[in-house]
Amino acid sequence: SIDMTITPSDTSDLVHQFTGFTSGQHTMRVYTYAPTGTTDKWFFIIMSDYADPAGPFDWAAQLTMDPATATWSIDAGSASTAQGNLLLDQWVEIRAEMDLTADLITVYYNGTACAPAYCYSCGVFGGASVPTSFSIDAVATR
Repeated sequence: SIDMTITPSDTSDLVHQFTGFTSGQHTMRVYTYAPTGTTDKWFFIIMSDYADPAGPFDWAAQLTMDPATATWSIDAGSASTAQGNLLLDQWVEIRAEMDLTADLITVYYNGTACAPAYCYSCGVFGGASVPTSFSIDAVATR
């Protein structure tokens, strides 16, 4: 496992690129903790295309945690988002199950699918892209 702990004072993305993932089924699992009183948003992002430093950058999954409203929201392959309750004061699993052969991804919060499976290579808003890499981007905001 990779330790990508982020504190609210962090202001930049922490990106880890993986190699050799072009087909098959894969699972990405992280744990998040939202203490009561926290107001800054943070994101769980899986990128289907990432080239540092100038891009291109394409998001396959984007789950936003907003403790100020105690909600999470996901952009799941369309312009509309799905939302749910953000659990406070406990560790919660976020899991992405990717089938790169079938070109599908499903993101789970606390064991429940945030939205139906959607096209991995089409991105979080349903545009078209061709996945060339697999990365996780851990982001905190202030």
